[in-house]
Amino acid sequence: MASESNWSSFLNFIEDLLNESENHMSGEDYSKIEGLLEPLHAARNGCERIVHALTSLSEIELDSETVSKIKVFSGTLQGVIDCAEKKLYKINPSVYASSRIPEVLVHRSGFVGRPRVVLNLVQVEFLRSWRFSWTRIAYTLCISRTTLWRRLKETGYDFSIDGRFTQISDDSLIKEIERIKETFPDCGERMVIGCLMSNGIHVPRHRVREFICVQDPIAVLLRWTIATTRRKYSIPGPNALWHIDGLHKLIRWGFVVRGCIDRFSRMITYLKCATNNKF
Repeated sequence: MASESNWSSFLNFIEDLLNESENHMSGEDYSKIEGLLEPLHAARNGCERIVHALTSLSEIELDSETVSKIKVFSGTLQGVIDCAEKKLYKINPSVYASSRIPEVLVHRSGFVGRPRVVLNLVQVEFLRSWRFSWTRIAYTLCISRTTLWRRLKETGYDFSIDGRFTQISDDSLIKEIERIKETFPDCGERMVIGCLMSNGIHVPRHRVREFICVQDPIAVLLRWTIATTRRKYSIPGPNALWHIDGLHKLIRWGFVVRGCIDRFSRMITYLKCATNNKF
């Protein structure tokens, strides 16, 4: 059991740290504010652990006033940490952007380790109502797709009432597809899906594909036979034709690659990597 002097020393340390943070927050000294983050995090984690121990262990005897004071200090420290990070980002965004963007809602338990990601079901339902895919929702919420699925299962999310797709029977869907095929007999899977969406019907692609293959298999085979083949052409000499192409798959991380090759000699005329699509 901790002595009264130890508790007083701990609480005085918290008070001094908060007063020091208040004095430095009014200035623009980046190094001083950044130096406060580590003791602030340590003090906040210490408060959380003390509160957890007091609520779980009955052997520890401490008056309720001190316990409530520690809880208030814990919340105040977290608020000061957030203010300090925002202040650092405001002073120099290029240096501290990685700590503020993207923001993820987390639950801080006060223990060692990465904080647990908190999922807002209201946000998920809202995004699904706007026809967002699960992959796009995970990217929007700055979490992985696996984390999204795990959190949804933990909360008991009912996937059967998911509002992204229209509830329509197979017979009704077949009638809609047949009506579209009567107007556009040579249309394929993508065009049928587009016509259904224009009528307010949103269904998975695999359902449309199955019905088209069953109802009109000959047209599917004919579309396969008229696929564009690789063309052959001749080049008179160097610099007569250049092929230019770009790679945008890494744009999420700020890399856009653009390259050019001479068709006759196969020589790479230029290859450039930029941070945006403005060449």
